[in-house]
This record gives sequence, C-alpha cells and structure tokens, in this order.
Amino acid sequence: MLFLVLLCTLVGSISAIPPHLEDGLGSDFEYYNTNLDNPQYRLKDNVYPIEVFVDLDVYLKEAKFDGVVKILVEVREENITQIVLHQKVVRILSVDVLNSANQPVQLQVPNMFTTDDYYELLLINVANPLAIGQYTIIVNYLGQINTNPLDRGFYRGYYFYNDETHYYATTQFQPYHARKAFPCFDEPQFKSRYVISIVRDSNLSPSFSNMAINDSATNEVAPGRVRETFLPTPKISAYLIAFHVSDFVATNFSSTPTKPFQIISRQGATDQHAYAADIGRKISDVLDDYLAIDYYDMGQGQPMKNDHIALPDFPSGAMENWGMVNYREAYLLFDGNNTNISNKITIATIIAHELAHKWFGNLVTCFWWSNLWLNESFASFFEYFAAHKADPSLQLFDQFVVNYVHSALSADASPSVNSMNNSDVSNNPSITSHFSTTSYAKGASVLWTLENFVGPRTFRTALRYYLRSRAYEIGTPEDMYNAFKRATSEDLEFTRNFPDVDIGKVFDSWVQNPGSPVINVTLDTANGVITVEQVCNRAKNTIIIPTVFWMILYVHVRCDSDFPFWEFDEASIRISPTRNEDLVYRLPGNVVPLDYNIYLDLYFAERTDRPFSYDGRTNVIIQAVQENVTQVVLHANVDRINSVSLYASDASPFPLIATDPFTIDPQYHFLRINLLKSLVSGDNYTLIIDYSSTMNEGPMKRGIWRGWYTDEDNNMRIYATTHFQPYNARQAFPCWDEPLYKATFKLHISRPTNYSATFSNTGVETFELFEDRTVEHFKATPPMSTYLVTFLVSETFKVIASDSSFNPPIRIIARSNTEGLGDHALELAVGMTKFFDEYFDMPYESLHPNLYNDHVSSPDWASAGTENWGMVSYRELYMIIDPRETIMSVEHYATTLISHELAHKWFGNLVTCFWWSNTWINEGFASYFGYIAAHEVFPKYELDEHFNSRYLQTSLSTDSGGSQPMNYDVNTPSQITGHFGTISYSKGAAFLRMTVDIINPDTFQKTCKIFLENNRFQPVDQYDLYDAFAQAIAEDDSLREHSQFNFTEYYRVWVNEPGYPILNVDINHSSGEISLSQERFFLSPTASPTGQVYPIPITYSTKSDRRFRELKPIYMMSTEKAVLQKPANEEWVIFNHLQHGHYRVNYDDRTWDLIAEALLNEPDTIDHLNRAQVSLFLLFYFNYYHLNYR
Repeated sequence: MLFLVLLCTLVGSISAIPPHLEDGLGSDFEYYNTNLDNPQYRLKDNVYPIEVFVDLDVYLKEAKFDGVVKILVEVREENITQIVLHQKVVRILSVDVLNSANQPVQLQVPNMFTTDDYYELLLINVANPLAIGQYTIIVNYLGQINTNPLDRGFYRGYYFYNDETHYYATTQFQPYHARKAFPCFDEPQFKSRYVISIVRDSNLSPSFSNMAINDSATNEVAPGRVRETFLPTPKISAYLIAFHVSDFVATNFSSTPTKPFQIISRQGATDQHAYAADIGRKISDVLDDYLAIDYYDMGQGQPMKNDHIALPDFPSGAMENWGMVNYREAYLLFDGNNTNISNKITIATIIAHELAHKWFGNLVTCFWWSNLWLNESFASFFEYFAAHKADPSLQLFDQFVVNYVHSALSADASPSVNSMNNSDVSNNPSITSHFSTTSYAKGASVLWTLENFVGPRTFRTALRYYLRSRAYEIGTPEDMYNAFKRATSEDLEFTRNFPDVDIGKVFDSWVQNPGSPVINVTLDTANGVITVEQVCNRAKNTIIIPTVFWMILYVHVRCDSDFPFWEFDEASIRISPTRNEDLVYRLPGNVVPLDYNIYLDLYFAERTDRPFSYDGRTNVIIQAVQENVTQVVLHANVDRINSVSLYASDASPFPLIATDPFTIDPQYHFLRINLLKSLVSGDNYTLIIDYSSTMNEGPMKRGIWRGWYTDEDNNMRIYATTHFQPYNARQAFPCWDEPLYKATFKLHISRPTNYSATFSNTGVETFELFEDRTVEHFKATPPMSTYLVTFLVSETFKVIASDSSFNPPIRIIARSNTEGLGDHALELAVGMTKFFDEYFDMPYESLHPNLYNDHVSSPDWASAGTENWGMVSYRELYMIIDPRETIMSVEHYATTLISHELAHKWFGNLVTCFWWSNTWINEGFASYFGYIAAHEVFPKYELDEHFNSRYLQTSLSTDSGGSQPMNYDVNTPSQITGHFGTISYSKGAAFLRMTVDIINPDTFQKTCKIFLENNRFQPVDQYDLYDAFAQAIAEDDSLREHSQFNFTEYYRVWVNEPGYPILNVDINHSSGEISLSQERFFLSPTASPTGQVYPIPITYSTKSDRRFRELKPIYMMSTEKAVLQKPANEEWVIFNHLQHGHYRVNYDDRTWDLIAEALLNEPDTIDHLNRAQVSLFLLFYFNYYHLNYR
C-alpha cells in the first residue's frame, strides 16, 4: 500500500508546487525523477548501428546547419515496435525506415516519432513489429552550431588575423554530445563505421574530419559551396567522431607519404607548429613499437591520418578524436622565444596522452563510462612514460610520482571517494563527475604499481594481448584481467616467485575498492624483522599490494649497517593527513609587498611586429619580515623578464648576484631574485622589474585578454580587459599573487589615443597626451589582493547608465551600441548598494575615497561575474537586459548575481580569505547575500524561496559523495580552481542560512559588522570569523534557550568536516515519543559509516500544530541519538521547516503513510517548500532503496 500511495503522492505533489517555483524546484524534481529510473539514460542493445552516414550543410556565419543522417542498424530481437536512439538537435523534420530491400517500413500514424528532450531521445514507432535483420533509418533535421565552446557538441569559435575576425566550427562530443550534431547511438558501446560529408563555403580551407577527404565536388550544391566526403572510419564510438570547418592552415613538418602527421592552426601561427610535429611523431613511434600495433594500420582497409588541431578556445585541454585530435591552442603551439619549459612539458605530455588514446579508448573502448579508467588510466600512464622516452631531457619519469601518485593519494583520502570502477555512474552529471582524479591519476598510479610488480616486459605483453583480443570492440575490466593472467602465466619468473597470486584479483582489488591503504611498517631492531600491516578503512575488502618495494627496503636496511633507522623519533615519521609536498607552490612569506606602481604599454593590431602585446614595468616597495633573506621570491607568468633591479630605502642600488641575478621557475611561476647580501628585517626596498608579454586571445586563459564585439555600424571592435582571480595577476605583472599579500596599487596605462578612456578600480588622477598614445595615471587603490586589480581598454565602451546621487556614482559600462539597455542593471546595483550600506553600517563610499562603483558588461566574460574592487566585470547576458527579449530566469539570475558581486565589496575585498582554503568565507557570504539580501530589496522575485533549489539542493547532491569540507587545504592551481565549487558557494551559503536561524538574524547582522570592522583591509581565516560569531552571540545571549548547545563544536564540524547527516525519525504515535538518530549521508549505499555527528537545528510541524514558518530551532541535536515528545496522536509529522537545515530526513513507514495521505488529500496543509522537500527526498530514497517497497 505504501508504495502505491507514495507514487500517487509524488504525482500529486508536483501539481502542488506553486507556479512561481516551477523554474526552480520543478527542475530539481525532474532531476531526482531521473535518478528514479536511471536505465532511461541507457539505450537497449536490441538495435545496433553498423554504418552511419552523416551529411551536414554547414552555414558558419549563421551558426546553423541542415543535417541528414542515415544509419544502417541490425535489429537483434523479435517483435520490436520502437527504435530508440539519442538526439539533441534543434528540430527533427522527418524520419523514414527502410528494410533490407530498401522498401519503406510503415510507421505509426499519427505518432511516427517522438522526441524526449529531457532524456535526449528520438523514439521511432513502427506500425508492425520488426523482424530480426538489417534496416536503414533516415533522419532529416535542423541543427545549431553552438556559439559557446562550453556547450560542446558542434560549436563555433573565432580568432583575429590581420585585424579581422575569422570564424571556425569544430566538435567536442565526449562524453555525450555527438547527439547535438546528429541523431545517433551516443554510448561508447555502440561502435560502427562512419562516413562524414560536409558542405561548406568554397572560400574556406578544406574541412577536416577523422579520415582524409575521399571526394570533393561542387555539383549538386549551391554556387559558392563545396561538398567534401570523407573516407569511412574504422569501427568507432560516436563520441570520437570529429569534423572542423574553417580557414585554418596545416603544416607537415614530420609527415611521410605513408605516415602523415599534420599540425593545423589558425593563420599566422604556423611558425609554432614544429615542436608539436617533432615530439608528436616521436611519441607515435614509441607507442607503435611498445604496443606492436602500428597506428597507421588501424584503418580497417582505409589509410589513417594523424591530425592535431590547435583551437583558441577549446573547452577541454584536448580531445582524442580518432585521426583528428583537438587541443586548446596553448597545449599544442610552441613559440621558442616565449613559451617556457613548463608549457613545453605540458605540450609533450598532453600530446602523449591523446596519442595513447588511439589504442586505449579508440581501438578498444570502455563498455560504459563506469569503466572510464580503461580509457583514461592508460592514456595518463603513457602521458608521462611515452613522452619521457620520446624526449628524456624533459625528465618526465621523475614527475609522474609528484603529479599523479601524490594527487591520487590526496584524493583517495576522502572518506567518500569512488572506486575506479564506479557502478553509480548512470546519468549525465555522474558521467561528467567520473572524469576525475580517480579515473586518471589513481588509475595511472595503479598501472605503475602493477608494472613494477609483474615486470615491464610482462606488463607490455599483457597490454598487447588486451588490444589484440578486443581491437575495434569494447573492453571490460575482465578483458584486461584476462590479458594480465595470460601474460603472467607465461612469465616463468613471476609464476616461480608468486605461485599462488591471482593477478586478476590483485588488479580487481584496486579497481573495485575506493581509497588507498596505509602501510604500517614496524622494524624489530633486535632481529631485523620488519612487520608490515595494511590499514584501509574505505575498502570493502583487503587491497592486494605488491610487497616487492618493502623487500627492497628490507634488503637495504640489512646491507647498510650505517643506516640510522632506530634514531628516528616516532613523531617525525608519523603521516600527517593535513600537509603535503605541494606547499612548494606557496611563497615563502619572508618578504611582503607594500605598494605597487604598475606601468603597462598596451599594443593592439597597430603594432605589426608584436600585435596584441604589452610591455610592463612593476615598481613595488617591499619589506623583509624575517632575518637572513638572501632571495626574494614572487610570482611571474609573463613571456619575458627583461631586467630586475633592487634599491635600498636611500635609493642606492642593492647588489644582486652578478652572474645569476634572477631565475625563473616556470612550473611554479616563481621569479627568484638572488641577492649578494641579506635584506635587513623591517627595512623597505624598491624592486623594479621590466618585462614583456602577450594578451591572451579570449577569456578562457584569463590574465590580460582581448575580446571583440560589433558596434552600431556593424564594425568589428577590440577590447582588452583582465580576469585575475584566483592566480592570474601574475600573467599581467610580477607580484605576490596570493590573497594574503595585500598592498596598494597605482596603475599607469598607455593605450592608442583613438581608443576610449580606460576604466579601472579607481579614477584617473592625471593623463598625458602624445601623438598616437595616451597615458592614464590612476589613483591609488586601498590595500587589496592582486586578484582584485583590473582595467578595461576598448575602442567604444562607454557609460550607458549611471546614478550620480551616490559618491562615487554607480555606473553601468558596456559597448556603445547597448545604450539604453543598462537601466535594469543600474536599478539592481543601486538597490543592493543601499541595502549593504545600511546592513553593514559601513557605507561603500566610506571604504576608500578613490574607489569607483562601476559595473562592466563584457561580451565574452568567462565567468558570470568577478568582484574586482571598484570595477566589477560581468558576462553581458546578465547586464544588458532588454525587456522585449530577456527571459525571466535571466532577470532573476542577474538580480542574484549583482547582489553577490556587491556583497564581495565587503566579504572578499575589504576582508579577504587568508588563502584559497578559506574561499568559502568570500563565496559563502556572497552567495548567501546574493539571494537573501536581494529578496529584501526585490521581494517580487521571491528569491528567498529559490534558495533551496539554487543552493541547498546542489549542496546536498554534491556533498553526498566524495566531497571536501568547506575549509580544505589546497595548494596547486588545479586544487585551487576545484575549490571554487559547490562546497564553497552552495554549502557555504546554506551553512550561513542555517546559522542565522540558530542565533537569530539580528545577531548574525552584528556578527557581520564585528567581523568587517575588526578585520578591514586584512586577510582572515575561519578563526577570525568564529571570533566574530562568539562575540556577537555572547553580547546578545542569543543561545540562552539552548544552554547545553556548544556553538564552538557546531562551527568546527560544519566548517572542517565534509558531508552532512540524514536524520532518521521513528515516531511512536500511540505515546507521542519521537526517536531521532543521525548518520552521515552517502549517495552510495555501500559507503562505510564514518561515525561523524553533526550538530543540527531541529524544527518540526504536525497536522495539529503547523508552524512551518517558525525557523528558530526547538532543539539543537548534538548527539547521535535523541528523544523528543509530542502529544499522543496519530498524525503526520514533518521535520526541518522550509528545509533550512542542511540535512535530509527519513521517517518510519507509518509516518511516511500519513505524509503521503496528506499530500494526496490535503496538500495545502503542508507548506509548499516542505512539500517539494518531501517529494524530492522520496524519489531520492526510492532510487537508493532507503525506503521499504511494499
């Protein structure tokens, strides 16, 4: 009965969601409904593609295409009445099915076909059941070339050449985006041969695809158009299909007639092809030899080609399309005069990774994305070892441990990390998330372990067996295990040394178990016996570890009698979970910057020898804060350091080491200045650095970058701006590029005189006019972090809306032809500035006299917005609001975004996180105020009720698996970038909202004021924030109703521990006793309990006592179990009012029955936010069988 009632309830509760919440909670409901029946994401294999012909009529300028796809399929079961495949095109025009005799198969009328846009399916309905055999499906459709690379599929990019904009269109289909270009069987298991045909404008270069052009014709196409048909591919998965339409040019530096190897790029960059051609061809030869399958023989009767295309704005690092690999331009092109050694290493390793995929991923493909490691682990393994063999001077073998083994061990330390073989991968979000450290770094590390265990020769033999046995097919872990079993069985030395070892079980123990073990080694110095013990709390079973390395250690200890092992103190060798060697990325902290003067000469197309470049000089006053400093270390990631000089406070030159005045460490972006003598602690010095560099093309690389736009006369215009967060100021000027190093900045910018006035954090103090150049000297900023420095130089950007009643005026700045469309953004900025001025009792104008309050609309901004102090930058979509065209969801988001960025003026700019480990302090507060404060000013949007769908639900979803705590050690650039995620934003905001309910809104406001006042212009960490909370709570006595509640422990757990609890509620309705218990919630039902207890606020309503809008907790639960009492009455009970607590709730079966009946018969008795909460949770539980089906 319960099962049926709940199903009916779920349907009924959807209609109970108010219309104004459909865009928020409704979409989340749909997501959880998907999880209820994950098989709908998977296609059945009763219909299998054999050959696919794709014909695309591409209109590059209009960003659209017409398509026809013909798929020869094999029906493998009797009585099939529906053929299902994937599609995500604009519109399906027609569908036909032909039998093996080319006769039409009758389709159902009127529903010949339907599309399911959520599951991205095309369902073809036949009138009569199909017999087993071959059929041809023909689909005519309309498609769209996406204009944002991040949308993947078939997308359009651009570049500048000779001061003109040139478009190109290319593909990125992995893992599930081929369906955006043509209807197909878009799963890796469906491998077939493809023939691609492209119609393009004849003024473009020949198109590129996986195979070479077989035929080029101008007949049967419109004048000025040409059709190119490519040779058939080998059997291949849909995600590996690729094509490219542009005016790009190709070079053949390392090609031979039988082994073509092309580097392809935009015009003007061919002088940067040679290195990739040389190292790529060498790596290809290394892999050919190692795997004993020649790449150029993989074409199944057709000649293979080996193209590598550099793309200015490719959304991934690279993509292994068979025969046509796509790269982000920086990862393929090498400029010997400007590219540093770190980038050179990156180019070599990425090419090696993608080439290894030709065998692992392309020739043999993982059956499903849960086995992704079969593709990515081997590509990551060969990424280092093949590139090392191709160019030993790069010393890549030594970097494997640091870059992959250590990162894998770090990720594996999470209590909820997934295994390499992850059976929970079922829908699109889970597929995307499995492209992770586990599939790449851990997988590669496990392979390295196995290679050392079985020996290099046997390891190589096993890989050859695997590839030969599964060539052109899909591979499974069992196929790999079998290959290793065969290879080790033929290795007499291995079978003699390890007669009882099942190598398949060894391999499988690593693949199926999450986490990595700790090996405790105990040495008995009396007899020399070493005891080895394995500890791994995360593993379901013991992980089988090859002990060869420990035997080597044992021999070493025995042979080296002088080895003072017994002299080590136990504490000195104990493993610490909170530190790692990546601290080398951090600056030493012995010298701090005080004041910068930054001089930038910006050149655009007018400088033909170095277009879009800049010359810079950084003058910075520094202070030594420690004794005996003989080396000044700061960040620099510019093309060239021309000179470095240092001066004492009396302006006398300070001596540098003449033979080696400075060195550059490109891997860590360090500039090391070598001093002849020590600095005096406490003294100030002036450091002057001259340098040169290049503007990045497009926003993806950040730093100083250039974009384009069209003006009111349809002329192409250029602008240059900055995006420095979190570690990209070093691309613009040498600096101390960590948030804790706050200093004042003065910018001095030279630009072409015919460009518009420059915008920056502050106003112009003075300017100089020359014949062709203008120099603008800006006023000093307040003390701030480097990532907040900014400027904008453009041809026609201007102020399009302003409010001069503020000091400084609030201004909206955008391209000139958007004038009149900035009023809505101005209204939002004005309203939110007024709110924060009053709420924090610290008006924006009082923060610093020189700061501006500008908001810039950027056509190409990579993020939604960035909080540069005085000049916030936004993606144009959210600033230029046209009431005739802008949809309501964009208007809503613009409101929260502007509120978010303005909140950063106080949380992030005035007070800044000490290090990116604490980024939740910046982003949690900004996200909280983005919705809650915006609701106070603009209640018509009801943003307070959208908070759950925007932040709480995303936090609960992300925090259900291998997440990190809000306060989490990060050091490397990739770790820093990863921490700008759901935990810092969504969980941080949800934690603050929950805390507001506990301590009350007035005390929270006082906390903000204390925190800001006590720490203005300073870096802070979580302890500084705690002090503010503690002071405000003590002054207001706001926890007097919960005298036993330990706020310190509450704060510690939520800030420093990952995850959240599920509250289990068991009610004895006859006595009224409510038994509560909690445990950490995991998405995976096989995850091991952690024993973590989370202090949580308890609120609940009953049918007879409905108090859903009362958010003050009646009880603070800080233990694993608790008992509450209600009146003895059989009635529904719902915990967690409006779902303000960051936890999930499960009930006993009888209580679920009562809730279901209420939702079905009296839905209005339960608040709509709690109705949505219950509906989402029930579907979630059904999927992961927390509920009893009956």
